[in-house]
Amino acid sequence: MRIVRKVLSILGGGRGQDGAPPPPLPDGRSGFEDWNAIGRTENLAVCRALDDVIDAEGETDIDLSVDSRSQGLASAVLDEVVALNAAGRWRDARKRFDPAYRPFRRQIEDVGLRTVSLLGPDRFLLRFDEGVLLIDEENADLLDDIVTFARSADRRWLALVIPSGIVVTTDLDGPAAATWNWPQDVPVDASDLRSVAIADDGRRLVIAGDEIGIWLCRDGAWTALAPRPGVGDDDDEDEADEGSEAGEREEAAVEREVEACEIGVSTYGARRARQGGPHRLDGSHVAISPDGRFVAYGWQDAWPGHYLDRVEDEGPVPLARIDAVSDYPYSVHFSRDGRSLFANSRSGANGVTQRLDLAAFEERGEWVARPVDEYLRGYSFCEIPGPSLGIEDGVVWIGGAGWSHAVRFSGGAPVFTHFFGSAITGIDYDPACGRAVVISASGMVHVMEPFAEAEPGLERGYRPRRELYRLILWNSLDRVVRW
Repeated sequence: MRIVRKVLSILGGGRGQDGAPPPPLPDGRSGFEDWNAIGRTENLAVCRALDDVIDAEGETDIDLSVDSRSQGLASAVLDEVVALNAAGRWRDARKRFDPAYRPFRRQIEDVGLRTVSLLGPDRFLLRFDEGVLLIDEENADLLDDIVTFARSADRRWLALVIPSGIVVTTDLDGPAAATWNWPQDVPVDASDLRSVAIADDGRRLVIAGDEIGIWLCRDGAWTALAPRPGVGDDDDEDEADEGSEAGEREEAAVEREVEACEIGVSTYGARRARQGGPHRLDGSHVAISPDGRFVAYGWQDAWPGHYLDRVEDEGPVPLARIDAVSDYPYSVHFSRDGRSLFANSRSGANGVTQRLDLAAFEERGEWVARPVDEYLRGYSFCEIPGPSLGIEDGVVWIGGAGWSHAVRFSGGAPVFTHFFGSAITGIDYDPACGRAVVISASGMVHVMEPFAEAEPGLERGYRPRRELYRLILWNSLDRVVRW
């Protein structure tokens, strides 16, 4: 399938600044010379505090997000960065001004960055409110008719969501390996999909949307995962109290007494007719293991926890239910080798991520889910190779509400933490180029070297990572700004 691109030179109108630059400081200086000095001093203080907390198990009362630089100074700095971009000198902007987050809270816009996938060192796909962008070095192109996308764990397959269904391909400009229409008689608004994931065989795929529910597709044949009898029906509400008490447990129970049930497209139609409208799940999410053998899913009102099914020839078979150890299920992620499942449950901006060892179950019949991170509400996950960090264990990078933690599969202290400011809605790592890309609700895209520590003072966190550059996508700016 040939993708037709529209060159996007302008995301919106206006310069994005609120009038003239701010007046000079009382002593007549512009304040530019203070920008880096203030930021680095405060970043270093935060890093030292976190070193003490994590390495020495100490305590701190420092405000970890403090940034005393004024919004007026930030506006003037942004004007300079925009001007240097317009002159083709973004690298000079990076050398002159350290990037920041909090001082720009007056300018920050949430443009709906939700999914990202690296296609090369400086090339990636990016889903935002208006569709899907292909970022290729200096260019940003809006892809016609592509609503969202998913990439297989082996990075071979791309699932491109279009208004009428799914196109599976290995290349944006190449032929389609498969095209699957939405399930018959099921109204799907592709823009409402929260989750899409595809297995390494390119033949099995899952989607989740609050109005249509959660679905499995196998070679174009669709099966409803939720709601269905015994999963997401009215009986779940009776277990709310039991689910909310799970937050006091150190290890999550895994319930294996899951009732088998008939599932299929007819189930969806019957339930929709009975309810008189869409399902309207809240915060639906789903993942499929790279080998396509398991699916895990949940939503914020699924009080019993996350559901885990095994995909057999005859269809998905209920296998287990993982108790939420915070208030309610929020996100799931399979490791690249398919041997681990990470399940996050949230409580406000915080949460707990557990790891379920699927290999131990298949080899020894053991079901145990243990916490690997007990702080973050998990908006996004990305696996990065432990050996590249000097660690034999696997490492999963969890994006939370402003903060991110890279943690070992076995748990324990973080390998590193990194502050991005706002909800981290997507993380991706590409083994081919060794880079990672992080997107956030602040409308910023961060291109990272995940195996290199940042120069002291440039970032904040515990052993924070090196940022190569960031893109700013705000509708109020003339263009995508590279910094």
